[in-house]
Amino acid sequence: MLARQFYSSKLLTQPALVTFVFIVLILAISSVLYVEVVLSTAVPSSRGLEVEFSAYRYAPAWITKYFPPPSAKEREDYHQWNDQTFLELHACIAGNNCGVNQLKVAVLGSHYFEERIVRGQGGGEGIWGQSMYNTMRNLGYTTFFANNWNEALKLYQKMPDLIKVVILLRPAECQNNPTCVKGPENPTGIPAWKIFDLSYWPLDHPEASRLGGKWIITSHPDISREERGEESPYQYIGFSIEEQCRQHPVIPLSQRKGQIWLFMKIIRYVYDPWFSWERPWFSELAQETDLKVVGGWKVVQDDPTMGVMQDIEDRKHGVINLGPQDHPGFIQEVSNSKAMLAVGNPSWSPTPWEALCYGVPFIHPIRNFDRNDPWNRQKWDVQHPVLKMLHEPYVYHAHKGNYTELIEAVRKATTTPIDSFIPDFMTETAFRKRIKDFMETDWRSLAEEWLEERKSANDYSYIFEL
Repeated sequence: MLARQFYSSKLLTQPALVTFVFIVLILAISSVLYVEVVLSTAVPSSRGLEVEFSAYRYAPAWITKYFPPPSAKEREDYHQWNDQTFLELHACIAGNNCGVNQLKVAVLGSHYFEERIVRGQGGGEGIWGQSMYNTMRNLGYTTFFANNWNEALKLYQKMPDLIKVVILLRPAECQNNPTCVKGPENPTGIPAWKIFDLSYWPLDHPEASRLGGKWIITSHPDISREERGEESPYQYIGFSIEEQCRQHPVIPLSQRKGQIWLFMKIIRYVYDPWFSWERPWFSELAQETDLKVVGGWKVVQDDPTMGVMQDIEDRKHGVINLGPQDHPGFIQEVSNSKAMLAVGNPSWSPTPWEALCYGVPFIHPIRNFDRNDPWNRQKWDVQHPVLKMLHEPYVYHAHKGNYTELIEAVRKATTTPIDSFIPDFMTETAFRKRIKDFMETDWRSLAEEWLEERKSANDYSYIFEL
């Protein structure tokens, strides 16, 4: 029955149909072997002869023999990843042995996902996307990549009943487009309630989900509302680096290099308005503490309004630019540093959490504050808003333009050892629960409530078809 539904939903194009029929024939011929495998691995359910599997079922070797996975070069194309996922989905449906979550599909419809996961590129958004992808796969969900709403729509139309969520960077582009969203004239479009906004920051924007609220998923908690005792309207999904971090033991402080890591990716960060120190301070700090100030930043003239931005490297006085690092190189340098020093930008980056997980304290600039109440954290504007609620010996805060506070923070941070630190809300366990809740929530019922509330308030500014 499911196979017929799968075919009728237009998942199988003509070439894919040949693949599907071939798989079914192989399965039929090897039925005796298959029954033995089922009996040895299946968990009986209350449905009698039906069985459930707890893990994601990859295509078996005797299928991939005929349909080999992409080569290393082809793996840089996310379409090849999608093809492989289709094969796995075809195989488990034909074998009636899909994992318990394998027929629940998420479309990852932003370039941030494939740039990081497929090509190993990207910044904070990519780390967030990688974490979501890894955990979805670990929980046995099926994922497909798309880079825009048009690609997401084509995927959705192949298997509408299987797709639970479609995550887009600018969801309103689809929700406002009658050729994309489901409606009277487009019955095969994506229902508005299945579309979620990938918003790195906890805030609204012009192209955010038209449903707002929990249809906007964020990488960080809505700390400003939490401080005021308010409930955030957004859905905090977040990320976890615990799994990756635990692969690298914390290096004892006494065995690390005599350096602090300067957290900045491009030279512009020491020229923009958020820069919190003075450029000569880095060489002065290195000489006063006998520690090198080491980083890996690009020297590019990418903002003509700032004039020529000279590099701050001063090797003679202990300021060293290693140039951009790949992630393994970055981890090697940071985990061997005695502290990480921020300069004011970039905001909301996951990098401080990585440092803390490797047992490296973070020196955090307070970019703006109440001059009459400078230590009132609720009046601070900081580089990473969530970090302002953390205290020494993990995070050392220093006010913008205050060299005395800065050097004191550096001295304490580089001589006070800490263990690996991951806040409770960023553990793999907590993150996994949020991903599972996201995938298992009955969003259609919540969308019905959303519509009823709007209609009761006589608000017809955005009405959609369920």
